[in-house]
Amino acid sequence: MNPSKNDQSQQTHPADSPKTRGSGKGLIIGLVLAIVLVLVVAAVLFAKNRNDQAVNANPAATIDISKTSFSPATVKIKKGQSVTWVNNDSVPHQVAADPYPTHASLPELHSTSLNQGDSYTFTFENKGTFTYQDPLYPTTLKATVVVE
Repeated sequence: MNPSKNDQSQQTHPADSPKTRGSGKGLIIGLVLAIVLVLVVAAVLFAKNRNDQAVNANPAATIDISKTSFSPATVKIKKGQSVTWVNNDSVPHQVAADPYPTHASLPELHSTSLNQGDSYTFTFENKGTFTYQDPLYPTTLKATVVVE
């Protein structure tokens, strides 16, 4: 016996079965939750980045570098604050922790060569008195950062 057209039209499609009707809603809910999660993570990272930029954009102290000195020669800041050095001289300078040439007191404090107008910012994470110098002129350019 051959099935008639009417018999075929009364068969249910798998997508219309009770087991599969709700799966589309679950997929949509999952996608919405994933999008919300991505947006929350992006917002947190954006806020952290803005905070990091604000710290670096507003250092606790700015030190001018000239041919003969770091000015001011001593600055006092709080733990977690930043210092920015700006080369106002026509020749390159560097900033590095003492003692010369090892910089062992604070190895992380070591800039690349700063040309005129360049700056270097460093955040001090520990309390203490940190002396530094210009490795290009280690006997003449020295100064101190006191972190309270």
